[in-house]
Amino acid sequence: MSTGTRIVYETAEHSMTLATIGSLFVTIHRRDYSAEEVVPLRHHQLAFAREQGAPFPLLTILDVTEMHIIRFGKPARDATLELARETMPYIRCSGVVFDRGGFAASAIRSLVTMVNLVSKQPFPTHVFGDLGRAIEWIETKLDGEGPSDFDRVATTDSVRMLREVNAGGRASTPA
Repeated sequence: MSTGTRIVYETAEHSMTLATIGSLFVTIHRRDYSAEEVVPLRHHQLAFAREQGAPFPLLTILDVTEMHIIRFGKPARDATLELARETMPYIRCSGVVFDRGGFAASAIRSLVTMVNLVSKQPFPTHVFGDLGRAIEWIETKLDGEGPSDFDRVATTDSVRMLREVNAGGRASTPA
């Protein structure tokens, strides 16, 4: 992993990892999550916003299955919407990666689109089926206002390592 990579929070069972890579905040979800799990996400995103002093790019990786989508209940959806509303002034752009195909990919894209529409986010957001494309897109949203040390290749490699190393002993990226 890049020397600029910091894991700022991880659940004991590795179901959620929060990390930073330079000015990028990375969230990796490996299962459905509860409204209670939004609490550390909120805490760490707001702390990172204070640390950065400027809007930061957000990358969310959804290493979940169709069953996780089905179990994503109303309390978790409501907490996610509230988090999106609260953190919107601090986010420069938001890329979401769900690099699986079929029904689950369509359902995830629909869910993310719904959250973005309902929360009326004032920043660009996009769902991707490929990690590299997401990071490339994020880089274009920095518009020279972000850190000059953003390295697309190193960032992609760091995110891949976070996905693999912290997946509780299993590789979480699709084959």
